[in-house]
This record gives sequence, structure tokens and C-alpha cells, in this order.
Amino acid sequence: MAACRCRSCSEPNAPQATDDALDAYLNFAYRSAKGHRDGFPVSAHLDAASADGDVGVPRALFAHVERAALAAGHRGILHSWGRSGAASA
Repeated sequence: MAACRCRSCSEPNAPQATDDALDAYLNFAYRSAKGHRDGFPVSAHLDAASADGDVGVPRALFAHVERAALAAGHRGILHSWGRSGAASA
């Protein structure tokens, strides 16, 4: 995966901004997965919409996000959500 060369990614605070965005995404993906698992389809849908707009998407997308985040050095944020992240909720 090639590193991004856009101006915002080269700013000094880009790593923290990336960690913050990843953490926010994981929060909504995790909450959506938990809502779906626990039988709360409305809250699962709302959290999924906040993450990426579709209840089924967070689960399918998580594996891709996880691989990219790990490759980019964001292991700490992923692991702060638990060993298996949002995929296991």
C-alpha cells in the first residue's frame, strides 16, 4: 500500500488525526455489531449509518480497515477495542 502524499496527511498532527478518525469509526462499527448481535436493529442501523451507512457494511469493511490500519502502524488503536476489534461484537 502506497503512503498518501496529500497535504493533510503530511501535516505534523496527521498521525493523531488518523488515530482519532479510526477510533471514531471503530466505535460506531463496534456499537453497530453489538446492537445487531443483541437484537436491537434500529440502534444497529443508526450506528452503522454513522460508521458507513449500511448495517452489513461495517462487518464486511472491518477486515479491510483492520489490514490497512495495521499496515499503517495503528495497532494501538485497533487493540484498544479488544483483541478482535469490532468484528467480534
